[in-house]
Amino acid sequence: MKYQTLLIIGLLLIGIIPSVFASNGNAVCTDNICNGKIKAIQEVQAGITPDSPLYGIERALERIRMKLTYGNEAKVNYGLLIAEERLSEIQAMIKKNNSNAIEKAQQERVKIIQEINGKSFGLKEEVRQKILLKLQSHIEHMQDIFDKVPEQAKSGIERAIFNSENLVDRIQESLANKSMAKVPNVQE
Repeated sequence: MKYQTLLIIGLLLIGIIPSVFASNGNAVCTDNICNGKIKAIQEVQAGITPDSPLYGIERALERIRMKLTYGNEAKVNYGLLIAEERLSEIQAMIKKNNSNAIEKAQQERVKIIQEINGKSFGLKEEVRQKILLKLQSHIEHMQDIFDKVPEQAKSGIERAIFNSENLVDRIQESLANKSMAKVPNVQE
């Protein structure tokens, strides 16, 4: 049993460590931009979904990878990718009509958006522009899926859209002022 546990942990680390070293902010595909082309949110696969017993393990591994990623720009890139994965999970749970799992994925998205916010302080203008474009894309995606969400999950998506729009507005203001004051955390 001990050997199996060590083997599983080793395999998981083998999957995490190479991507951590590639996540220095200058790698070709550190986020959702590969060779200058932005992938659509729909292309980011959901992976393990909130209705799986392994969901917590995957979230823990993401937190570890985030901590091991060097530099705020690379952390923001990775965070944006995670946020898009949460949107894909929401879409997958809509297809299963699982309101509780939709809410769970949305709550995880809130956490990563808050982390992105914290890491974006002091980044270059072009990085903040990228954050802005990605968040606007997320808002459009949430608006597109809103009608497909079960009734009991709609209020959570509405709050997410509203708060994401507020965060986008604050980032736009900071860009207009040419300074990046830390944007307060948003509760979605």
